[in-house]
Amino acid sequence: MIGLVCAILISILGTFTVLQITDFVAPRAAQEAPMLAFAHWDVSWRVARYMSGIGNYELIAEVGTSEFPSTFDYNWGYGAPFEDQYDRIGFEATMKVKVQRDAPITFTVGSDDGIQLLIDDEEYISMWYQHGYSTASSTVSLEKGFHTLTLRWFDWYGYARASFSCNAPDIFIYYP
Repeated sequence: MIGLVCAILISILGTFTVLQITDFVAPRAAQEAPMLAFAHWDVSWRVARYMSGIGNYELIAEVGTSEFPSTFDYNWGYGAPFEDQYDRIGFEATMKVKVQRDAPITFTVGSDDGIQLLIDDEEYISMWYQHGYSTASSTVSLEKGFHTLTLRWFDWYGYARASFSCNAPDIFIYYP
């Protein structure tokens, strides 16, 4: 079809140039734009239990799931952090981030009651006990590439609050 159209145009224009069409390559389809990934926390809500024999809290049976944005400050006060769960509730949340270059990054967590931050399964912050709202920070040298953050939190009774932030917001937006 293309050859026929070219031959017709040549004869209409009165040119005597010989055209040879060996292959016709269709224009490239529009390349798909790379998808941007926005990091978020995948949250598993769990029942909190106190182990009196060893004096420790643990998160047991899952009661539901949700998502949190990459940085947050949830101040539930005396309300229910999850559905109708007011006390003895907690969560374990994971988030995959991409560090754009080797760099020290400061992570800050806050809680009432307990909280722990793990990066690639190594604990960096632990306030795993009952207390009023307070924050803790840790500066971690992370290598360029993907890392998994794990945040564990519980509320035993009363006031409930959990927060997370860091000083490198570019780790939350990346091309996978």
